[in-house]
Amino acid sequence: MMPQRWTDVSPSTTASDPHSHSDKSAPADLNGRKGNLISLPAIAPQPQESSSDRPTVVPLKPSASAKARSRSGSVDQEEKEGVGADFRGHNLRLANLSRANFRKADLSTADLYSANLRESNLREAILIQADLTEADLSLADLRQARLVKANLPYAILYTASLCDVDFQEAICHHADLREVDLNAANLQQADFTAANLSYADCGRCDISQAQLTQVNLREAVLRHVKGENAILHQATLIRADLSNTGFRYADLTQAHLQQAIFSHADLTEARLTDANLSEATFYSSCLRRADLNRVQAMATTFSRADLQEAQFQHAQLPSANFYNANLSKAVLSQANLGAAIFCGTDLRGANLRGANLQGANLRDADLRGADLRQARLNDTNLQEANTEGAILD
Repeated sequence: MMPQRWTDVSPSTTASDPHSHSDKSAPADLNGRKGNLISLPAIAPQPQESSSDRPTVVPLKPSASAKARSRSGSVDQEEKEGVGADFRGHNLRLANLSRANFRKADLSTADLYSANLRESNLREAILIQADLTEADLSLADLRQARLVKANLPYAILYTASLCDVDFQEAICHHADLREVDLNAANLQQADFTAANLSYADCGRCDISQAQLTQVNLREAVLRHVKGENAILHQATLIRADLSNTGFRYADLTQAHLQQAIFSHADLTEARLTDANLSEATFYSSCLRRADLNRVQAMATTFSRADLQEAQFQHAQLPSANFYNANLSKAVLSQANLGAAIFCGTDLRGANLRGANLQGANLRDADLRGADLRQARLNDTNLQEANTEGAILD
């Protein structure tokens, strides 16, 4: 057995009236007069402590299987530690449950408002529709826990372990999830508006249709994430790693993506209007029909990217690298492409009307049928470029 890190929360029958019944909807008497009580961590006495400041102790009825095994003298170690205990609907508001062992416990619909669950063991626990508003879950182990439709606004989960957690449709706005481990977690349709996930490891997460407006994912790892139709409006993803991600139809409007890595990502028809992509990398990514109008993309890398029919109107792309990219039928009208690299780029049928191509390198580019009317071509390198059928002034 692993070293005891958590406080046992096993059901313990008192010697009081055997016919008494505990009320699981309200806290038990702190003097232990009736009911089956949960053993909570020791708390140093405070002078003149009011009853409202005391930690909550909640009655618990042992499961039928536990009672049966108790009568037969075969209660196993897991039952002694409270593993799999039933806390459904319990009132644990403001409770001090630091380091408590709730492994596999059922806390569905429990009221854990502002509860202290620091370093607690909630592995495989069921917290469906539980209220964890403003709860402190720092350093807690929630691996494989179920938090479907749970409420966690303003909750603190700093450095918590959240691998394989099911957050589907959970409400986590303004939650603190810095440096958490969210590998393979399910965040489908969850609301993480303005949550802080900076430096988090979100590899292989599913954030499809999730609400992530103004979320902070600075330097987070999001490799192989599924994000179809996710909303990341005004999100911060500076220096985040989004390699091999799927963000088809995602909303990344006004997002901060400076120095982010989107190598081999799928952003088909994604919306990145007014986003800042400066120095980001989209190597070999798919941005077909993506909306990149008015983006700030200074020195951004689009090498070998599929940008067919992408929209770059009025975009700022000085020194951007489109080496061997596919920009056929893309719209780059009025874009600033000064000193950009288009070597070997497919620009067939592209709209470059009024674009600034001063100092750009289009060596060996395919410009057949491209619209270059009113484009500024001073010092532009068109050596070996194919301009057959291109429209010029």
